[in-house]
Amino acid sequence: MSPNIPEGAKKLLNDIGPMKKKKIKDFFPKDAGYTSADVKNASELIESMIRWNPEKRVSAEKALEHKFFDGVDFS
Repeated sequence: MSPNIPEGAKKLLNDIGPMKKKKIKDFFPKDAGYTSADVKNASELIESMIRWNPEKRVSAEKALEHKFFDGVDFS
């Protein structure tokens, strides 16, 4: 494990054990009317926001620039 992870977090991760990664797109019901582009864009955005390493995680400002929000007026 990375040395900059606090000991409590290391213990928690060791206690939980390995987990199989789930695809974000699988959380969108097939019959909910989402387009494949909506699911792809939402999945990409969510993945970028939940990265474990904060240096690789997208900032809130950058997240709002994601194509998922195309057409949204934030004024």
